[in-house]
Amino acid sequence: MDSGLPSSSDVSQEPSGRSGGDRRRRHLTIGLIGLLGAVGVVVGGYLLYVWILGVPMPDPATASPKEITRFLGHAKGLASLPVGERQAFMTRLLEACEDPARCDAVVSATRRMTVAEKEICREALWDVGYSLFTQEASAYHRTPQGERAAFIDRRVADYYRARDQLAGRVKGAKQGRSLFDSSWMTGLPTDRKGLIKLIMSKMDAEDFDRNQAYFEALAARIAELKKHPDQKARLLKRYGPEGETR
Repeated sequence: MDSGLPSSSDVSQEPSGRSGGDRRRRHLTIGLIGLLGAVGVVVGGYLLYVWILGVPMPDPATASPKEITRFLGHAKGLASLPVGERQAFMTRLLEACEDPARCDAVVSATRRMTVAEKEICREALWDVGYSLFTQEASAYHRTPQGERAAFIDRRVADYYRARDQLAGRVKGAKQGRSLFDSSWMTGLPTDRKGLIKLIMSKMDAEDFDRNQAYFEALAARIAELKKHPDQKARLLKRYGPEGETR
């Protein structure tokens, strides 16, 4: 019965040129499949590596703004680091942003981050800020009573200087180009009482008792300086980078 299909003898009798071309095409196809498979293994392995170990940490001085913001807003990025390493990264980022052009590029990228990415970054930075605050509160309690006013003034000067850095006002960067603008407050209370309640919800009773005196001393001094700009100017001159030894 004739099936209509070529027999083995028919195939063996095909012109050598045709069979050779078929073999080459078949070998090329097999090679491409193997290459794609290898690429898939490499890419898949890299993605698995990133997922398990985290997003590769970019160099704040040389990485693209997109790489930096991806690291800031990824759960396996900044948020996956120990608090001390998060602080070190943000310090390097702020130093890199002292260059006006670099600052503007990074700021533009942070403003394109999604709400979810900003929330991840915000939570990661909360841990950094809270760790620093509790360290300072402990140092405040160790400071003799007669030296606490000067201690508070130094910390307040630090606060104003850090605020200016975040606002992009270092070395001529554009005014108002804050690294963290109002969009980072999305989902947070907008009134002072609501913010205080949120902060309190992140502390236990022991934390609050330990930090309350220091917080109140800082708040009182900042409120006083708002009423007396001349005092604020003198304080910043005294405890600024070119002022007295800190």
